[in-house]
Amino acid sequence: MLRSLLAALLLLFGIGRLCAQDTLIYVYGTVKEFNTRKPIPQALVLAFDVNDPRHRKTVLTDSLGRYQLDITEERSYRFAFGMTNYYPKSVVIEAIGPTKEQWVGGYGLNIDINLLPEVEGFDMSFGNEPYGYARFDPTTENFAWDVEYTQAMIERNAAAMEAYKARVGITE
Repeated sequence: MLRSLLAALLLLFGIGRLCAQDTLIYVYGTVKEFNTRKPIPQALVLAFDVNDPRHRKTVLTDSLGRYQLDITEERSYRFAFGMTNYYPKSVVIEAIGPTKEQWVGGYGLNIDINLLPEVEGFDMSFGNEPYGYARFDPTTENFAWDVEYTQAMIERNAAAMEAYKARVGITE
């Protein structure tokens, strides 16, 4: 009996290790409210292939606003974050580029997101564009954010963010 239980546990552990090896990128983070920085439980995190939206994974954040998703295929993914009464936000991760040997062990990518509460009559349509792009950098052999793109988005949307802050009474 003990021997059978031990064999079953070893089999389960072995299967778990095989599944874990299939993970290319472990994406995790926290979704928070922009104004208060409090976690948003039950926020939707949706990852889908930008070329084939039928290929998707979804998860809800836990009570502390945390989430995790495993990327198991080489594709370009758009991660969309949303919650009722909040403006959505997204980023793109191009999970393409490493060699088979570089994929061994996988990669981890932390994405913390702050969502803006909706304000009636306020135009936040610029939020439909990704706020960031992460790509594989062969020189560092790691995934990195396109800082120039993100900075351009910040500058492009600065006036709208200032108007939003004034509208909801945020002073810095």
